[in-house]
Amino acid sequence: MLRRHHSVLARLIAPFAPYLIAIGALLPTSATVIAQEPSHPLQPSPQLFLIQHYDADIDLTQASQRRIRGRVKMAVTFALGQSDAVVRFHAKGIDVDSVAWRGIRVEYSTTNNTAATADFAAHVGDVSPSLIPDTLTVWYSGTMTHEGGTLPWGGVHFEGGILYALGVGFTAPYVSTTRHWLPCYDHPSMKATFRARFTMAAGNDVASNGLRTYDTIIGNRRIVEWSMTEPSATYLLTFAHGPYAKVVVPWTTPIEIYALRNTDTIAAKRSFSLVPRMADVLTEHFGPYPFSKIGYCATTRGAMEHQTMVSYPVGLMRGNDTVNTVAAHELAHQWFGDLVTPVDFRHAWLTESFATFSECLWLEKLSDTTRYFFSVKSKADEYITTIAKSEGVFGLVDFPRTGGSSNYPQTIYQKGAVVLAMARTIAGDEAFFAALQSYLNEHRLGTATTDDFVEHLTSALGERTQNFVEQWITGKGWPILSDRKST
Repeated sequence: MLRRHHSVLARLIAPFAPYLIAIGALLPTSATVIAQEPSHPLQPSPQLFLIQHYDADIDLTQASQRRIRGRVKMAVTFALGQSDAVVRFHAKGIDVDSVAWRGIRVEYSTTNNTAATADFAAHVGDVSPSLIPDTLTVWYSGTMTHEGGTLPWGGVHFEGGILYALGVGFTAPYVSTTRHWLPCYDHPSMKATFRARFTMAAGNDVASNGLRTYDTIIGNRRIVEWSMTEPSATYLLTFAHGPYAKVVVPWTTPIEIYALRNTDTIAAKRSFSLVPRMADVLTEHFGPYPFSKIGYCATTRGAMEHQTMVSYPVGLMRGNDTVNTVAAHELAHQWFGDLVTPVDFRHAWLTESFATFSECLWLEKLSDTTRYFFSVKSKADEYITTIAKSEGVFGLVDFPRTGGSSNYPQTIYQKGAVVLAMARTIAGDEAFFAALQSYLNEHRLGTATTDDFVEHLTSALGERTQNFVEQWITGKGWPILSDRKST
């Protein structure tokens, strides 16, 4: 019985393992309340609760006004028993109407609604560790918003008859912007599965994460359900509502393109016609495609790598560009960013550098190594001559976000891609791509840091790893060579 008890305890604590050492340092010797600091977008903070699943009912019948009414149930477990426990969640610009724990209404409190921390804390009382999740339910409503600013990106937009959500902001201090339409623990360190049922006017459709599991019309209303069984960071959750038609592109995993039905289905078929070949190329380099669907949906802004449903600019969809390096970039994110997610946004290069490098891999396979090296060189030239001058010169990790920079500066795209191409050249293809696959396999469906990646890169670069990392990943600048002749 004792061994069995230890086995159950180990299974219970396993999801919290990365945090328990840090939590132990916070535990008081006599008090029964354990204080938890909310996670900052650039620094995860240990939480004693774990949200494993989101189950949402969302009414979009007033989509053109960006109005939403919803209920989300969060499946929550605790690592340790405690009194007066709290479950933190974020909600930005929408009204939290009420909160219930185990079906009973509970009090909740708010913090500074503009801060880059948790906005709400539900006071759930006494809790015990358990393998079976309890349910926190949040009812909410309001007018959905976005991050604001001169060039708003993250959050919810209604443009061109499409209501859609983008998961990150370029300038928002909180970075992850799913909180603009779904109350959730909106930090990449806590991944969860997802299901949502959307109600809308019968003439429209909704594209979202995972697989469509229900679709019916009742009177003048349509109800569509999407379900994703693979855990996702909340910033990778999305929905897009509009007059869509689904275009199917054959491959071993379903490829679904949601185009505007009256204007864009023919162009979408052509623009995405080579996605199966892209998927073959990336699978060859990174391993099997990790999810149940490849999806792209037309939005006025994009592109954004939401898990299994990429938001893709409608203007590009109409461009008939079959090479479509943007589609290849976003597809690569399904491995780098989605399958393995940075634990916080200091490590965003682990997504964007790899996706941008994958554009070069796609061009290499489509053409030849000359095209590959030309693509890499063009990115290096753009970084040195333009990007470094406008953004400043900094490393790929924990970069500045003010001045000419942002939450996603071009440095981590273009310079990062070139750095990876350099590592490939130094290590050779076999060792380099083996290291990438080893990294993906170890952290599959979880989170990682730069140090985690470097640990696997060491198998490819050997004793050269430390110098390479210090010079090109954490370091800043580049060497300047001169050629002088002596007479």
